[in-house]
Amino acid sequence: MPPSRSDKGKGRFTSKQSHSKQSSTHVPGVQKVKSSIRQAKRLLAKDNIPADLRLETERRLKALEGDLEAAERSRKERTMVLRYRRVKFFDKQKLCRKIAKTKKLLSSAETRDADRPVLEDTLFSLRVDLNYVLNYPKLEPYIALFPSGEDANADSSSITNTKREAFRERVKAAMRDGTMKSEPETTMEKSQLQENPLKAKTLTGLRSQSRTSGHQTEDVDDFFDDETESNEGEGGDDGGDVSDE
Repeated sequence: MPPSRSDKGKGRFTSKQSHSKQSSTHVPGVQKVKSSIRQAKRLLAKDNIPADLRLETERRLKALEGDLEAAERSRKERTMVLRYRRVKFFDKQKLCRKIAKTKKLLSSAETRDADRPVLEDTLFSLRVDLNYVLNYPKLEPYIALFPSGEDANADSSSITNTKREAFRERVKAAMRDGTMKSEPETTMEKSQLQENPLKAKTLTGLRSQSRTSGHQTEDVDDFFDDETESNEGEGGDDGGDVSDE
């Protein structure tokens, strides 16, 4: 039986109300802290406030200002994550495919020993790039590794290239001294398998079929790419930022 007109209207209202609550989840925290700061400042502006209350209010004001800074930073991080999530997703996707292809060549008995050092250097460079994407400072505009179209023109300046290479060098140093994952693709896959146990079983089956049939496994290794893109919006990049701070 089709829903009545009143039921439809009610559903739309409930959906809009729910969406409104979700979209403003992060805003009330900032506004509430700002309101508390204003109240504390008004109290401190009074001449007849007791000394102990003034001291307590000053301490509270300092703590509130710290809370406000953290809340605004978190909100800005969220904005930057959403702004660059798609370009970062495509960078990760390309890198994961290249890493899988290079690892396959290294494990192949047909690969000549003379070619292995070059492949190992290539694999390390690709892992540096993957860590670059995963650990890029969240408060800075993301500089793509594989820019295209208008982004390619914007990212071709010498200043942009210098910034990109400078951060890659910091990532490289962090990987060599052990403060950053040396095999970020493995960490990504483990995290995705834990978050998607049902897809983990499917992935195992696909890999088994791939080995049996002798087909390449690149597409299988990208099985979780859609999930990776959606998780990007949650600010779930692996590892810690390697920033100038």
